[in-house]
Amino acid sequence: MPFFSSHCRLLLLSLPLAVALRAQTTPSLTHTLPVQNLSVAGAAATIDLRGYFGLPGVSGQVVQFVVQYRGLGGPTAVTDRFNLELFASAAPITVTNFLSYVNSAAYTNTIFHRLEPNFIIQGGGFQANANLSAISAAAPIQLEYNLPNIRGTIAMARTTTPNSATSQWFFNTVDNTTDLGTANGGGYAVFGRVLGSGMTIVDALAALPTYTLGADPFTELPLHDVQPGQANLLVANLTTVSSVTAIPIYPAASGGTA
Repeated sequence: MPFFSSHCRLLLLSLPLAVALRAQTTPSLTHTLPVQNLSVAGAAATIDLRGYFGLPGVSGQVVQFVVQYRGLGGPTAVTDRFNLELFASAAPITVTNFLSYVNSAAYTNTIFHRLEPNFIIQGGGFQANANLSAISAAAPIQLEYNLPNIRGTIAMARTTTPNSATSQWFFNTVDNTTDLGTANGGGYAVFGRVLGSGMTIVDALAALPTYTLGADPFTELPLHDVQPGQANLLVANLTTVSSVTAIPIYPAASGGTA
């Protein structure tokens, strides 16, 4: 994706799960659990819970982002999490590619390196270290543009060449259906959506100030806690992705006993 101008210039120096989904996307009972006849000191009854729980309206793989940043004016750093549903039926190559990075922990301790207000926030390309080292990228994948870039979706970033996406992705913070549609080099491949109240976190990230750090791709770098008159950028100022993990939408244990 193209990069545009930003605001301030700093120099980078040195470094001073399977879990429950959010409240709005809590797994629910989809089939009634069978009645069990139990007796005191009797045999335990075992039920495989995977067939009884689901997430209403969600059928794809769920992944969870854990992010670290500091909210506007907030006194302490924030560690928060939100969940995505992946659309393997609409973008199978793209989802397989994304999950390969997820499963190898390639996105652990990486950064959001590009923020354009009222457009997108982008990550998946660089590590949260003093050198902003690029992560190891696999071969580019085929463009799978099948879904519009509406607010709340995640899509693959690429160059002006359609089949050039590797590890980088972005969240659409507004409806970019027209700007990122087929007229724009064939479009940008949407492969998932933010679940529940997760966009409140994405919006908080998108409200951070941006700074210019040399040339592309760091001309619109979202940072936090940059002090007035601060000449040097610290790793602590970066907005980071602590982890991206594939998680189940049913209880982690395969069964329960009573």
